[in-house]
Amino acid sequence: MKYEPKIEMPTKQEIDESVQLILAKGLPQSPKFEYKRISVKDVLFGIEDCVLIAFLIYIAIMSVFSLLSSKETPFVPLQFMIAPLLFAVLMYLSMWKDVMNKTVEWKQVCRINYKYLTICRMVLFGGVSIILNAGSIYLTWKLTGGSYSFLWILSFSFASLFLYGFFSLVMLNRNVKHGFIYLPILWVCAGLAMFLYKDIMALTVIIPLYVIVLIILAAAFGLFYQTREYLLSPMKGDVLNAYN
Repeated sequence: MKYEPKIEMPTKQEIDESVQLILAKGLPQSPKFEYKRISVKDVLFGIEDCVLIAFLIYIAIMSVFSLLSSKETPFVPLQFMIAPLLFAVLMYLSMWKDVMNKTVEWKQVCRINYKYLTICRMVLFGGVSIILNAGSIYLTWKLTGGSYSFLWILSFSFASLFLYGFFSLVMLNRNVKHGFIYLPILWVCAGLAMFLYKDIMALTVIIPLYVIVLIILAAAFGLFYQTREYLLSPMKGDVLNAYN
């Protein structure tokens, strides 16, 4: 009589473990977040034309603002709206180009984590905005007669920029549909409210300097927290949702 060895069938748990092992070895792993030193060239790769257009828009608007500035110019609400202008245009155009060229997906599997690249862009664009805003504020402050404390108006402008950056990251983290379209509209509406309603304007200009500094520090802490959350959370189409 021929001997037939008894073959034991694997359990469901053993099958699942084997499948997971095969998938882990056979499928490419999505890049995990890690800090890397990247150059400005890497950050601006593929968006050089967007940067040029953003700077031209900023220079054109600031030139018009400077030429029309006088002692009657509503300096505070205009600075509130203009402070995040360069940052917003740079971020909007760069991310819009990634979406329109359908490069978001393949950039997610590059050696540089796409979310890390987005944060590096925000830091670079924010830093450039701070430097250029300081110069333009001083020029327009002089042209409008220096009716407000330069330190106060500079801090007020920085508060607007930091808050704009904070809410930009909040919208990315929460996957807000059309987030990068709604935010600038809300910012312009807030500036127009200060311009049109004297009571709001009056309340704004009496805010003490230390309160504005506290707002900047709070926004900076919020930016740090939102950046950490953004980098460590899985990609869920956040960049795509910003426009689609």
